[in-house]
Amino acid sequence: MARIFLHQREKETELIDLVPDKTVAEFGLECLGTGAFVWLEDADKPLEAGATLTAAGIADLCQVHVSLCKEVLVKVRYNGKTAEGKFSPAMTVGPIFKWATGPDGFKLTDNQAAQHHLTLCGGQGEVDESTHVGCLAEEDGTVCFDLLPNARFAG
Repeated sequence: MARIFLHQREKETELIDLVPDKTVAEFGLECLGTGAFVWLEDADKPLEAGATLTAAGIADLCQVHVSLCKEVLVKVRYNGKTAEGKFSPAMTVGPIFKWATGPDGFKLTDNQAAQHHLTLCGGQGEVDESTHVGCLAEEDGTVCFDLLPNARFAG
C-alpha cells in the first residue's frame, strides 16, 4: 500500500496510508473538517476537491499539506525593513528564502544570501528549508521571519 507524508499546522509530519480512491475533499474533511484544502508540496493552488487522491497526483511517498487557509501572509524582517508576500501553505521555506533574498525581497547578491538564514520572529531558532510555511503559520494565516546573518561576532 502507498504511503504519504502528511503536513498540517502545529503538528508533527505523519507517514500515513494512502487510500487512492478517496476524493481530495473526503481526505481534507478527515484531516481538518469542513473547508480544508489539500496541496502537493510547493504547489501554488490546492488540489481539485472532486478528484480522487490518485487522479490528483498523490502517489507513494508524496509530501501533502492540508490547511484551512488558502494562503499564508509571510512577513520577513531585515535591517529595519519588512517584505510581505502571500504563499500557499504547502510552500516550503526554501523558496520563501529565495524570494526574501531575491529581486522581489531584499535584493541580496547570491554571496550575501548564502551568508544568511531565516528564523521565526522572536529568536525561535533557524527554520529548516523543507518545512511547509503552513506548519509555522499562526491561526490567522500569518508567519513572521527574521533574515539574519549566519555568524555573529562579539566585539
